[in-house]
Amino acid sequence: MAATFTARLIVDDVEQGAGVLKLGEKFAWTPSGAASVRAVEADYPMLVLHAVCTDPESFPEPCVYIQLESGAEWRLVPESVEAVQSIFAELCKQSALHPGEDAADDADAEMFDGSSSERVDAMLQRLGGMIEAEPGQFDDPDEGEQQAGATRKSQRVV
Repeated sequence: MAATFTARLIVDDVEQGAGVLKLGEKFAWTPSGAASVRAVEADYPMLVLHAVCTDPESFPEPCVYIQLESGAEWRLVPESVEAVQSIFAELCKQSALHPGEDAADDADAEMFDGSSSERVDAMLQRLGGMIEAEPGQFDDPDEGEQQAGATRKSQRVV
């Protein structure tokens, strides 16, 4: 069953007006009465990012920000501030329920293809020098060393 909300849609900073948002098998927004504005429908894998935006410097009203595969940006501004979190939660839920047909195959291919393991090996080599520790570097000091260290620290304080 689709969750339904009333929200304004802004596409790439262009106001589309108020409409009905339905989040079910697909993302669907239908304008309320404006004949010149088209309805919007999208599969969830096309929505590569969704987030709650409450920063007035980014957008003057609390909204749900969505970025599409194409790079287009949508903002959903519901009638009430409380609905922002509800829309976001429903987007998260529906995105998880509808990951797309190739999502599992893509993840498996990335994890197990030769190029992926070569990238991991190269990354580990670059980071190797950063994570090497000298023998005893992370050992706990003996009690006598702790007291001596505390004395040295107190002597350094001016």
